[in-house]
Amino acid sequence: MNARMLPYSMQLVALSAFFGRCASPTNEQKALLKRWFWSSSFAGWFGSGNPARVRRLVDEFRDKLSKKSSPTALEFMEINQPALPIPLRFDLRSARVRALVCLLLSRGPQRPNGEPIPLEEAARILFERGPESMTTLCATVIDRDLRRSPANRIFDVQPEVSGQAKNWILGLEPMLRNPVLISHGIDPDSYALLESGENDKFLQQRVAYLSSIEREFMQQVNVTPPLSEQPAPAPIDTDDIDSFGEDVSSVG
Repeated sequence: MNARMLPYSMQLVALSAFFGRCASPTNEQKALLKRWFWSSSFAGWFGSGNPARVRRLVDEFRDKLSKKSSPTALEFMEINQPALPIPLRFDLRSARVRALVCLLLSRGPQRPNGEPIPLEEAARILFERGPESMTTLCATVIDRDLRRSPANRIFDVQPEVSGQAKNWILGLEPMLRNPVLISHGIDPDSYALLESGENDKFLQQRVAYLSSIEREFMQQVNVTPPLSEQPAPAPIDTDDIDSFGEDVSSVG
């Protein structure tokens, strides 16, 4: 994953501080670092705008965590804090949105022919094309929130073909359909809604499906899930905000 696609660039600073003092971490240290990364990403921890708090955490990574062979907690971050709810709107300036996108890319999105896109290639495309790399799934959506939702975005596996991604999805070969849909975070059971033109209902189901994917992943990495299952506005809080401009096509 390109470092610029980290939810927060300060995560790289903290990791650099740790690995500068500990080149060969123990399994316990690796586990805590992994938990910290996803917890801080999903909970929006670095978006507080408090440089002193971030500085204390970086110092802890360098001076304390690097020396503890079996760490279980952090002094300057509550690692059990609940994640923010699934984002209401797609905007790559939000670290919470980036965390969701990183999770989706890690699933290995497939091209219509079933060929998976390597994570490194997907990350490069996302970095180079920004919001345009996550193309619109359904062009016609009545509900404004659903129209602007991450559920109405899908990794652009056919950049040479214009138009909504719904078109190529409906043209998938039956034998390939389910694996391709699952690789993009789409529940195969919702395909009939897309086929019948019930775009809003389809996107409602995808919101719920993406939320379930997130919660399953959070359980795997020991991150506290959101307190609410309802989508909510995500903070515009990335610390490299010039990397991606707002996707004006989603405004309306």
